[in-house]
Amino acid sequence: HLKDRNSINIPTINSLDGINHVTKKYCKINYPDIKNISKPIIICTDVYSLEIITISELYNIPIFMDCRGMRFGLKSKNIISSYDFMFTYIDIKPDMILRFGSKPISNKLNDFINNNKNITYLVHEGKVLNDDAEFIINTNIKGINDFLIDSKLQINKSWVDSIINYQKLIKNGINIFFKDPRVHGGYILNKIISKLPSNSNLMVGNSSPIRDLDKFTFNLEKKIKIFSNRGASGIDGIVSTAIGVSIDQDTVNTLIIGDISFFYDLNSLINNTNIPSNLNIFILNNQGGHIFDRLKGLSGEKEYQKYWLTPISVEIKNIAKTYDCNYIKIDSLNMDKIDRIVKEVSKSKKGIQLIEVKVDSNQHHLISKEIDKSIKDLLS
Repeated sequence: HLKDRNSINIPTINSLDGINHVTKKYCKINYPDIKNISKPIIICTDVYSLEIITISELYNIPIFMDCRGMRFGLKSKNIISSYDFMFTYIDIKPDMILRFGSKPISNKLNDFINNNKNITYLVHEGKVLNDDAEFIINTNIKGINDFLIDSKLQINKSWVDSIINYQKLIKNGINIFFKDPRVHGGYILNKIISKLPSNSNLMVGNSSPIRDLDKFTFNLEKKIKIFSNRGASGIDGIVSTAIGVSIDQDTVNTLIIGDISFFYDLNSLINNTNIPSNLNIFILNNQGGHIFDRLKGLSGEKEYQKYWLTPISVEIKNIAKTYDCNYIKIDSLNMDKIDRIVKEVSKSKKGIQLIEVKVDSNQHHLISKEIDKSIKDLLS
């Protein structure tokens, strides 16, 4: 209630440029003291800037790159994407973290930030909203680069090389595991993005799809622009947003979405008959909201399927017919054809195509455990 707002304990945020735009508390220093820094990390999410890559390579700093950032389009050995596996099996201890962008997708990466708040600096020019960063450097990317130059920062290359080697091991392990077809969200996301043509637009649904994209894909040289409805990060309007992205676009436009999110925004497909859209929708149909499987203990609830998974018994093939969309089905019998199917649907640039990908959630979880064991063995 509004009448209780004065009793709420709101944490203070320190602004490191002496200009406070969040609270009335000022920090006495402009920038952190980095003369003894030897193991810095950059965390970059939804910020696009070549200067960040330049800083990383110039100063031998690994970049933990969120899937919404520059992971697809700018090739650099310093771009690290397998941090979920690293945090599970490796004790990584930086002495400074520079953040660019909003909070990451990965829960493990967010936990890593929270566990290192005292050495984490959010680089952001202007107002900061919906972020609990304790230290904010109020400058742009050029400003932070000038600061590093003036500080004469020198980082031993062995630091970044050690992180790169972990990345190589994990990437090789995943690629070997995914060499054969797998009925697994990570395999599906990995294959779709690897076969999309350069300069594609990719909208990704919340819950499992965006998390699997973040965990099971790697740095690619071809440019793929990622769109996502983050913030509240719910299931509202994802199909509508993707259709909006696709209007009058001569590029390949793709949406990867879960079945519940798809059904929730189903009526937006009516736009297929009156808007010049150009969109391929991959629906990962695992019969319900299995994002909740990731919450420990919840699946044991008495009414878990009824109140949490909420599976919907509607044939997507019939939906395609209703809204005059083309329809393709992928399941365990033709999962090995997913590469070819992605290439084929990418050739079409007219109307909406629904590609239903059937995923057995139990099999997905079993494969996830196999992957975890395989990566653990590689890193031990």
